[in-house]
Amino acid sequence: MMKMLTARKSFGRTVRNSTEALLWVVFGICITTYALAQLSAVFAQERAIESFRDRVTEVDRSLWSESRIAHHETALAQVEDDVPLGILSVPSIDLEVAIFDGTSTRALNLGIGRVAGTARVGEPDNLALAGHRDGFFRGLKNIDVGDELILETDNRTQHYEVTEYFVVTPEDVYVLEQNGEPSITLITCYPFYVLGHAPKRFIVRARLQN
Repeated sequence: MMKMLTARKSFGRTVRNSTEALLWVVFGICITTYALAQLSAVFAQERAIESFRDRVTEVDRSLWSESRIAHHETALAQVEDDVPLGILSVPSIDLEVAIFDGTSTRALNLGIGRVAGTARVGEPDNLALAGHRDGFFRGLKNIDVGDELILETDNRTQHYEVTEYFVVTPEDVYVLEQNGEPSITLITCYPFYVLGHAPKRFIVRARLQN
């Protein structure tokens, strides 16, 4: 009888040990899988960011003013961790520009900036993007109704159609208001060619294509 009890206890310990070992193996597999998935996501994000950064430097500056070109080169030479939110393209005017968060001097020297208080990139509302009239947004002087805007992020591409363009004063901040519709508002100073401060604002509206 004692031998049988001892054998049963030994068998029970063996089963428990085997179960614990199996659970640890499963746990290890789960941790490894999670870690690999996280690393894969990080590498994918880094590749997207690096791709965006490359496209920041590969721009057509033929229409730019000399001072704006100088500011752009200075900004590119400064080593900072600039992470673009995405890329805006307007094929009809050969524009491809990186989008940064905010409208700081550096952001607008490197690309264009999301105006604070407007929709974030990818949100279904009015996303306002500002740029310099003598830099990236000079080509907007040739924009037309029906032209396509392409908004690229690291996980999707959206297509917009220009519905209107017009001129306002700096006080006409209604153009920044949220309207509950997926749209883009481009803003730059106006006139495009003027010495000194440009007194007005040139606005381009575009809505998401279905």
